[in-house]
Amino acid sequence: MRGSPREQVGLLRCQGAAREPVKRIRSTVGSPLGLCDLRCSDSRQMWQYSAGKAGRRTHATRCAVTLPRTERRLAAILAADVAGYSRLMGADEVGTLNALKEHRRERIDPAIARHNGRIVRTIGDGLLVEFPSVVDAVGCAVAIQRAILAFNAGIHADRQIVLRIGINVGDIIIDGGDIFGDGVNVAARLEALCEPGGVCISRYANEQVRDKLRLSFADLGEQRVKNIARAIGVFGLSASDIAALPEEALPESEPAVARTPLLRAPRRRTPLIVAGAVILVVILAVGGWWTLHSRTVVLPFENWNFAAFSGRWVGIWDNNPLYTTSLTIESVSPTGDVTGSYVYWSENRSKFAAKIADNTINFGSRYKFTFRLRPDGKMEGTRDDSGVLNTTVLSRDQSPVGQ
Repeated sequence: MRGSPREQVGLLRCQGAAREPVKRIRSTVGSPLGLCDLRCSDSRQMWQYSAGKAGRRTHATRCAVTLPRTERRLAAILAADVAGYSRLMGADEVGTLNALKEHRRERIDPAIARHNGRIVRTIGDGLLVEFPSVVDAVGCAVAIQRAILAFNAGIHADRQIVLRIGINVGDIIIDGGDIFGDGVNVAARLEALCEPGGVCISRYANEQVRDKLRLSFADLGEQRVKNIARAIGVFGLSASDIAALPEEALPESEPAVARTPLLRAPRRRTPLIVAGAVILVVILAVGGWWTLHSRTVVLPFENWNFAAFSGRWVGIWDNNPLYTTSLTIESVSPTGDVTGSYVYWSENRSKFAAKIADNTINFGSRYKFTFRLRPDGKMEGTRDDSGVLNTTVLSRDQSPVGQ
């Protein structure tokens, strides 16, 4: 036999399963040949073989191993990156990084949240976002490009952050919080084909949005791209087309619950109002009877214990670990007057004074903050910036106030 005198090659064929491949196993003479994994081509079952050497014969014992089921779903995928990012970093690393973080904080992330998107991952200047609807994905892309275009009007061309965005609709594989698959790869290739400041979408995505949005994507034909076996039908919306869009043509962002025909048809609001009024009357009647016929009425937070608000609360905005927040209640009066301070997205600490009403604290002028104490002992918060909402859930920090 050829090869090192200390090596032999064993040939193992799976018995009773002709569709399984032949496996060659290399080992040192006199040592076990080890483990090999052979998978049936038409099932999720894998045979694991423990092979050994007995004289000149190779023997194997096998056991079945069931692989976990792969989770899949259909989704709209948005891929974005910064055009000329290497050039910008080469000219000014710190300034470019700070500018990109500001765009994320002020324009990109809020637009994604308004359009019901989920940021899957970020790599350098790259961004991968998943949407349940391609209409949301396209609306988000247009909103981001218009916001950045408006901001860049006062910035020198050599320092402008300009995005390229690609959108595809496809079947994706879910692995924890990450997504994989051909649908993701096509979105990345569309982004590479896109002109700076524009949006490129696949043919299937265009078929889904052309009758729902007043946007006219140009047919850029079939394109061959790297590592994709088939040609991709590409449709593009240039930066100049996005800038020229009239306000009435812009896609509107709505919460998912607001898209049902029941809530969008004005003629159907009257029955809803009547039904709500009837339910309210019944609740009030039952509550009044219970108050009159029971000895004890238990209020939320017994005796209105305003002290339950005191202390330091910490959390993150929109489930993004980069944007931490804290709320510190320094003093609470018996009548519900509170004073304290807060930090929003790692900015400087700001003081506030407010009054507790219905287990809720409201304060702020330009940015309106609302924090509500929930029965489970956590604090639910929102930030309203001219209709753009950020959300958080705060937990009590057990460390002493001031640390």
